[in-house]
Amino acid sequence: MADDGSNNRKVFLSHASEDKEEIQRLRRALADRGIASWEDVLELRLGDQLDVIQRRVAECGAFVLFLTPQSVGHPWIMKEVVAAREAKLRRPGYVVIPLIRGLHRSTLDLYFPDGELVSLCLDGERIDAAVEPIAQALSKAVADLTPRPDPIPQPPMTDLVVTIVEPRIHEADGMHRAAGKVQVDYEPAGDARGVKGFGVDLIAPIGPVEAEDLRWYLESYLHWPYGVFRDRATKIEAKLPLWGRALFDMLVSSEHNEEAFRAWSKAEGMRSGERIERRITIVVDDRGSGSEADQKARSTAAAMLLGLPWELLHDKTSYLFEGAFKARVRRRLPSTNALLAMEPRLPLRILLVLARPEEKGVGFLDPRASTIPLVEALDELGTDVDLTVLAEGTLTALRDALEHAERVGRPFQVVHFDGHGIYDATRGLGQLCFEKPWDAARAANSLKQQCS
Repeated sequence: MADDGSNNRKVFLSHASEDKEEIQRLRRALADRGIASWEDVLELRLGDQLDVIQRRVAECGAFVLFLTPQSVGHPWIMKEVVAAREAKLRRPGYVVIPLIRGLHRSTLDLYFPDGELVSLCLDGERIDAAVEPIAQALSKAVADLTPRPDPIPQPPMTDLVVTIVEPRIHEADGMHRAAGKVQVDYEPAGDARGVKGFGVDLIAPIGPVEAEDLRWYLESYLHWPYGVFRDRATKIEAKLPLWGRALFDMLVSSEHNEEAFRAWSKAEGMRSGERIERRITIVVDDRGSGSEADQKARSTAAAMLLGLPWELLHDKTSYLFEGAFKARVRRRLPSTNALLAMEPRLPLRILLVLARPEEKGVGFLDPRASTIPLVEALDELGTDVDLTVLAEGTLTALRDALEHAERVGRPFQVVHFDGHGIYDATRGLGQLCFEKPWDAARAANSLKQQCS
């Protein structure tokens, strides 16, 4: 494999899962020195994942082996070491650096019997002490470090807030539609004055039949886009702008709401020529009094309103998500808990949650299907991204990880959940499915037995 300069100073970190916390501390310390690294953070050491690991080892410019009582004899670490030895044979400049803790140096003979290696004993030392030797081995002197540029500030955001209250189910002529009262407000960027709309009654122009057509088009048609299925898809495609215009007409059906939209569409930056971003926020408030049946009906209607294809909003000229507006759409439920705005900063901290409930009837989701493309995409961003994988897929573990990150002043900006979800019709809301704590413990014990 030919070297490319961007990878010559990248480090592969080989370690046991029990040493993950220390390795991630080393990874952050290397990132502070401007040294990118890659680790098998997903521990998806199954099947064709071996090919991915071998390729990653070969692509890097250095291989760091963290040798501890937990990692010694680990079969997958041996496979990674073999890949590193092969890379060094092909590229004499390939750097191999063993870090030893709690073992005698002679243990290295099990892994590298054919040559002298410079190793570092970390007994009594923090793992951060390895950063300088690694940097020197990569010939990355302090004077060579190029400071990362400050993040590019985000352009100002102007918001079109669509608030729907008193959700209910409207029945007429055998048809069911979500209904309520809608108000459209323009919230400008900065301290400029906004425009308040006025609440008016609405009946959704799209119901369960149209929703099922759209679901089929987005989720099923791509698997067999031929024959009669293509004919059905063509008819649905013709309806998309019509549905978008019907939603738009519903929002601007009153003079005040239309005025709010016009102000949002004409908004400009504070400075001449400044780029501005536009957003559409859909808020559905299903709070109210009444019986349990009343609350269930409100929740069901709220779910239908949130599920409307707001991304299709069309002002009779173009979809609002494209053209001059390029507006993004987000959905929100009301909350009484005010959260402080999170200031964007690098590195972007991402928490990956892999939840695999072991319940009867719950199909297994292969984590490689989504997590490998995610890690490969993030890997291209280098030290601008800090990915952490949650050790357990339980709700308690997620809560603890988020609270700990807040306490130490390193909060996560993104939580990526990979797992099952369900729809709770009694509440009209979707829910995520986490593992039970004892399921996670049982899975961990099973993994240890397989590796022993």
